[in-house]
Amino acid sequence: MTRSLKNEVTVQVANYLVTKKGKAFSIVGSVPVTKGRRFRLVLIRPGTYRLSGRSCTDLRVRNWIKAVSIDEAIEEAERVLYGFRSEQPVLDFAISKVCTAWLDSRTCTKESIRCYRQFLGYFVDWLQGEGLTQFDQVRPEHLQRYAKNLANGGMTLKSIKHYCYPVRAVAKWASLNWIQVRDFSVGFRLPRVSQEIRFSEGQGRPFLALDLAADFLLWLREQPNGWRILPGVALQALCGLRVREALRLTWAKVDLDRRTIVVDGVVKNVHSVRRIPVPELVGAILSSTPRVAERVVSSYDQSHPYGKAVARALNLWRPGVGIEPKGLRRTIPSEAALRGWHRLALERFIGHSPVSITDRHYVGGSVSDMEALMRAEIVEKADELLMQPLDKWQQNGNLATGPKMPKSSESKVLQLPFCA
Repeated sequence: MTRSLKNEVTVQVANYLVTKKGKAFSIVGSVPVTKGRRFRLVLIRPGTYRLSGRSCTDLRVRNWIKAVSIDEAIEEAERVLYGFRSEQPVLDFAISKVCTAWLDSRTCTKESIRCYRQFLGYFVDWLQGEGLTQFDQVRPEHLQRYAKNLANGGMTLKSIKHYCYPVRAVAKWASLNWIQVRDFSVGFRLPRVSQEIRFSEGQGRPFLALDLAADFLLWLREQPNGWRILPGVALQALCGLRVREALRLTWAKVDLDRRTIVVDGVVKNVHSVRRIPVPELVGAILSSTPRVAERVVSSYDQSHPYGKAVARALNLWRPGVGIEPKGLRRTIPSEAALRGWHRLALERFIGHSPVSITDRHYVGGSVSDMEALMRAEIVEKADELLMQPLDKWQQNGNLATGPKMPKSSESKVLQLPFCA
């Protein structure tokens, strides 16, 4: 049975009459067993249809289904709307349980899972403050109010987007897996934030200048447990390594003869994989560091956090310095920017993605050529600024012999804690 009216085509498919208009299909039951059934399918892309209709319990259903043809799409829609609704067990849609189920289904890194769990925890706590405990109680207005609350707290749009990303992902995932749940993130818009910023002399992130970073390294040398974090601090401040890059560096990746290190393995992106020359002071510190394990920084793990140990050391060295542990990485980029060092060499040295299309697609050269450029434009210039700290380091002997105590019996040594 086929008829055509105003570009509409109606055909019989199994037990249904299907009216096609453009990419939309209106389906109506045509036999006694399907009488009264009505639903709608829209072809989103080849193999994907959007279903909307009411189930056998008169529950409004919106879902996405996978099918290679309209016949298969109708069969799948029939199963979703009428086939298994009465057979499904009663599910516990507690907000925390749905979020946990989504986290268990992810295949990303442990760091990403940790961030997602933290951001979802903030949202769950906010919903509980609103008196909401079940996932199917959450509406689009709640997500909008949550985002507006973050904006009122002074958070930037970029941060709000990061905080809301796992929440929106959970909402979409739950709506695709359970027909009882609706995607409350549909139509979400980032809130407006105040763009008014006043000038002040204190603008800009704090960083340790090279001479101060060297003083911190020399101070750490004199502390009883300073050698435990000393190589990590040197790699961060003088080589621009990220915290996780410094913690994952193994002695097999260190070439003391050529004064180079290789950063690879589990890294942020492909541009983070690099071989870089290191300043002479870093080479001297690594030469003096005891090789007690496979990794260069081997004394810290989850039970003894490296970051907290560095934060305590910074506070003991100079209270109120205002530098967080990962902020040590800002030393080399800040010095290079203020002194006008070679930009491309700096980007490759610290493992950043190239900024311009020219750098990304047209700049050639081998690894050795780039290593020579980094040595000439970054490392040698840093060595010129670190000559005096290097002389002091070489005069104090070998770090591997153990912590050096002050000669005067009246001098006091600040005890650096082994862990946070």
